[in-house]
Amino acid sequence: MRDFHGRALVVWGTQPVIRTETVSLSLTLTELFPEYSMVFPTTTMIRPYAPVYRDEAGRVCAAQETHLEKVQAPEFGESNVGLFLLWKETMFRELEELRRSAWKESEGCYDRPAGELGFPNEMIRCLASRPAGVLASPIADWREEKGIKTLADIAICESHIHELEVLGKAPH
Repeated sequence: MRDFHGRALVVWGTQPVIRTETVSLSLTLTELFPEYSMVFPTTTMIRPYAPVYRDEAGRVCAAQETHLEKVQAPEFGESNVGLFLLWKETMFRELEELRRSAWKESEGCYDRPAGELGFPNEMIRCLASRPAGVLASPIADWREEKGIKTLADIAICESHIHELEVLGKAPH
């Protein structure tokens, strides 16, 4: 990406249910709101896996992950679906700063509970404090949030894809 200048699209490889429509709508949001450093689709659902938190004005102020960060999922809330669009320069600058500030060379891991850097949540927390830092929009279907973490998740994702096909909203 050295010579690339623009937005990077980051999608987790474990998210097979994300629809083409969601990617397209997310790209449209980046065109409508080019000033934002990070744009991503969300969904509202029961017990979100990766809850997104907003302030009283509705601006994204934080995000967490229930698995990696061992956070209790709210009963109902907003969650990212594993798709993020960021200005490449901003993404790499912030990742370099996070590595500088959080990497423990002597232990070979990050100074975080699981020893890992939770990319979207760390990035969201860094950028959310800035004007036009993060734009999250609940444009995804709740089924798109389901990722593959265990063998049983594959059947659930297949079921979600089938349901979306029946509704005419399948991933492509």
